[in-house]
Amino acid sequence: MTTDFKAIIDRAAQHARTSSGGWTPAQARTAVHAKLVSIHGADAVGPLSDYESKPLGYWQIKENVLASARTFTNSTKWQKACAAAAKSAFDNGWFEEATAHMRLNRRRSGYWQVKENVLASARKFETITAWRKGEPSAYAGACSNGWLEEATAHMTQLRQPKGHWKIKENVLASAAGYTSRKDWREAEASAYYAAKSAGWMEEATAHMTAGRAPNGLWNDKAKVLAKAREFDTRMMFRRQARSAHKAAVRYGWLEEACAHMIEIQKPIGYWQIKENVIASAKEFTTRTAWRKAAPAAAESAMVNGWFEEATAHMVELCRPKGYWDIKENVLASARKFETITAWQKGDPSAIMPARRNGWFEEATAHMTRVLREAGYWNVKEHTIESAREFTSISAWIAKYRTAYEAAKANGWLEEATSHMIQRTPRGHWKIKENVLASARACTTRNEWWSKYGAAYKSAKENGWFEEAVAHMSKADA
Repeated sequence: MTTDFKAIIDRAAQHARTSSGGWTPAQARTAVHAKLVSIHGADAVGPLSDYESKPLGYWQIKENVLASARTFTNSTKWQKACAAAAKSAFDNGWFEEATAHMRLNRRRSGYWQVKENVLASARKFETITAWRKGEPSAYAGACSNGWLEEATAHMTQLRQPKGHWKIKENVLASAAGYTSRKDWREAEASAYYAAKSAGWMEEATAHMTAGRAPNGLWNDKAKVLAKAREFDTRMMFRRQARSAHKAAVRYGWLEEACAHMIEIQKPIGYWQIKENVIASAKEFTTRTAWRKAAPAAAESAMVNGWFEEATAHMVELCRPKGYWDIKENVLASARKFETITAWQKGDPSAIMPARRNGWFEEATAHMTRVLREAGYWNVKEHTIESAREFTSISAWIAKYRTAYEAAKANGWLEEATSHMIQRTPRGHWKIKENVLASARACTTRNEWWSKYGAAYKSAKENGWFEEAVAHMSKADA
């Protein structure tokens, strides 16, 4: 899972703002940012300025976006660390210009097979963990060529002797260096999970307060509104301040809290206009890319019969027969990805030929491997925690099948999936009464489309649409 650096830094600043510990929010941001850089590397975390609250409209100014991009050498890391700037670059057509220097910094093929390059990379980092996360390809090159010991000779060795975390005093000493459970888990996972397994968690974390909101904090309207002002969009507010966002919804403060935010959603009925759907499709060269980036537009095209016209200009990406039986094609595919999981998702057709022909180890040598200790998924907390990342069982299985199987085998499945959206039984939306019932639960067509897309589609296909929407506002038609 990708570390949300902004959420960690924001929580530390919020804690400083609401507590009497003597730190100002700015001091807390600086201290936590420095800690994250020491663990993950400066390139992964980015500069402190990217984590400071920006005034409304800040990322709509081109110079600010370009300045943010110049602090990164990799576009993926820029998008993760400063999502608002990257999104503005996409929306305003500045992305190519903003990332031009990043493409120039890409390593040529074989760069990490040169020992001097690998050693130069290693000298930038103080720990093996920071190096592996900051420049994983360099680390992989050191491992595959036998240079690891020499490359890491100057680094602080954080690996503990066998049995170290079975001693309670060692675990408590580790925990004492952190102010939040999340920071402790990310920095020293072995100590954290040892505390969980041995029942020492409460004692180990009793002093941790960073990131924990005092009871009743979000019952105060002024504090909810102040929290909301830290974000430029509703999505970021919802994702990075869940408790404050829930309170705003519960008490009816959401519209006021979000009044200053940039409206990203399309107006009601936008995707029911053919010209808008066609214009969206023209931005893409493949159907897959369009469906992933603009699912509402693609779905509307299918429902309204515009799909073939909208995608007529797109390129079909079917590979010629035997394409994946050529080793160079498989290796070229693998080089685009940094982890096996990303490769499986991004180019699954290349995986099986790689295994079948014995090229898998060579193809994945440069990739970062995420290894878990034996029995990891037989710990209930690990399984439940993995399930919380997803809103559907199918998405959970796709990423963590072993966790799903463990939950099933140990009788935890119902608890693990209780928060997930339950699928309706097969044929549910072919019954007119079910479709009409779903429509009655909504007041606008757009709301019905958003919440019950399958019911909406079935109503159109079966001629029940006008009856279903008779009670709805026509403002979004």
